[in-house]
Formats: sequence, structure tokens, C-alpha cells
Amino acid sequence: MAKLWHRIRDEEGKSKLVEDDLETLKITQPTLIYLSGFLTTDKQPGFIAGGIKSMEEVVAAHPDAPKNLQIKAWSHNSLAFAFSSVAYNIWPDKKTTKAAEKIAEKIILPLVAKDLARGHDKRLTGTPLPEEDASKNLRNLTFFSYSMGSVLAQQMFNATLKQMKEVGIPEVKARRLMKEVVLLSAGNVTRPRVEPDRFTTIYMGARNDQASRMPNRILQPLRNIFSYFSRHFGKQSREMSIRTLSEGNMTVTATLKKKDYELVEKPDGGVEKRKIKSLIPVFRTHHELPYYITRDDKVSEYSKIAQTALVNAVRRTKKLDPFDLLAPITRDDTPDNRAYREKIDRALQNGLHKGRV
Repeated sequence: MAKLWHRIRDEEGKSKLVEDDLETLKITQPTLIYLSGFLTTDKQPGFIAGGIKSMEEVVAAHPDAPKNLQIKAWSHNSLAFAFSSVAYNIWPDKKTTKAAEKIAEKIILPLVAKDLARGHDKRLTGTPLPEEDASKNLRNLTFFSYSMGSVLAQQMFNATLKQMKEVGIPEVKARRLMKEVVLLSAGNVTRPRVEPDRFTTIYMGARNDQASRMPNRILQPLRNIFSYFSRHFGKQSREMSIRTLSEGNMTVTATLKKKDYELVEKPDGGVEKRKIKSLIPVFRTHHELPYYITRDDKVSEYSKIAQTALVNAVRRTKKLDPFDLLAPITRDDTPDNRAYREKIDRALQNGLHKGRV
């Protein structure tokens, strides 16, 4: 059975995983939930802990992150979850899974309704909360999805919409409420163009990320033929570009560099040279997580974007749009902030002159 986890320190100061009891779980403070790839199963505690650790380093360690921030990670019950990607990409407005329904019912629905119960017909019943209260509750919830986790995130939206309607929340209101939830989707393997009106979302899918481009290869063969000729015989920009798909959805597209290590700042102020492990031996897929969450400008144009968006998300007290999420965490006029703003401004300008990503 798919599970939710967090990390604690034991009496000796060692980190250990603890499973959350979804029957009693209550989200009452800023919470970041990591939805990982299909290899992160219940039987892979190292992968689960690694996902939580990566979010701790990128988000919780930032001085402007909330001190009461909770970081959790979801694990899949088996590798079979990988096959749901194909079904989802064929029926993106309908497809869901038991895992997605579980997250919707146990994590999201208690934030918008009370007295939740299942009737004899298995339908969910409950009493909707006032919209102001539900909106405030949902602002405590932020998701970071990576790889196949992006499929789970979208299935989760479908399941949540269905369940909100079951408890009596009209679809228009339900969609408005779900804009309060922030999703940062890295190395996504879904199709953002058919997901424009869901959670407030920033998609990060690199041009040379082999896995992220797979849904288009499978479902849009003709488009890829033209894309092939464009890449090989036409002029193709390698600069980062930002495009808005709707009021609450944005794509950030870049070409990843051929780097096999990154420089990571340590808590003591030192710098660690950390190898970027390839997902497939002797073959760099550019689907590796560090390319998307790095803070090393020499590794990826995505540098600092994940940290900025997630820190802004977990400390929000009002509804934010993707532009708010990408804004520098502090307004200080520092060299780092100026360089970051210039990078985002260039990407926005590039996006204005390109076709849909």
C-alpha cells in the first residue's frame, strides 16, 4: 500500500523514517510533500529518505523558510505505477488511481470539508467548509513532483475534483479552491498543454530530458517528425524560455548542460563537490533530479528556480500566481538577486517570441 513518510532524529541524533497515519493526519502548518518517481516504492527507504533530504537541503535549510515547515514524501506500492502514465496521458481529464484517490481523500479533502465518510454506495459525503476557511487551509499545502510523480500529481487533481463534487462543492468553486495548492513539477512526464486549469503549477521539463519528452514522442509522432527536422536543419534556441499556459500555469524550458557534478553549499559555509549520478549507467538521460533543483549556476539554467519557487510557496499567506513564485525570495539588491532577475526576465522575453512549449 502506498504510504506517506517524514523523517525524525532519534536519541542518538540519527535520522529515521516514520510512516504517517493517514487516518489521523491533519495539515495545520506549512507542508511540502515530495512525489517521486516510480522507483521510490514502500520497500526503498533509501529513496524515500533521499527525497526528503533533497527538499530539506533546498527548502528547509533556507533562512526564509518557515521554521514549522513539515516535509513529507510519498512512496508507491510497486513499480506497476509506471504503467499508469500511458493511461493518464490518453485520458488526462479522467484517469486516476487508488493512490491518487487516497491522497485526495486523506490529505486534501479534510482541508475543504468536515464530517467526511463513505456511504454504502462508496461515495464520499461531508459538509463543505466556508470558502475562506478552505482557501486558508489549502495554502498550507505544496507539492513537489519529480518524474513519474508528475503523473500522480495530475491523477490526484482528477480524484480531488471528483471527491469535492461528491461532498457538494460545485465544480467551478472546486477548481477555484485548488488554485490555492501549489505544484512544482520537475522532469514532468505529463503534457502541460492539456493541463492548463488545475493547481497553480510551474512545469520544468528540459529540451534534452529524454524521459520528460517521452509522452510527446508516444502520442504526437507527426509533431516529432517536424521537430526532428527543425532540430537538425533549422536554428534552435538553447536558451531558457518561460511560457504561460493559463493564469495559474507556466512552463520553464531549458537545455541542460553536460555536467556530471555540482557544487553544493554546506550548512557550515563550505562547499561540497557532489557527483550527479546517472539514472542509467554509462548514459546521461538529463532526467536526473539535481539538474532541476541545483543552486549551481554552472550546472543548469534551472539553478535556484526550484528553491525560489518552493520557499515562496511554503511561506505564502495568500493566493500566489507563478510569477509571484518565481520572484526573488528577498527584495535585496544583491548581485545574486540581480543575476537571478535578469535570467528570469530573459527567459520571459524568450517565451514571448516562441511557439508553445
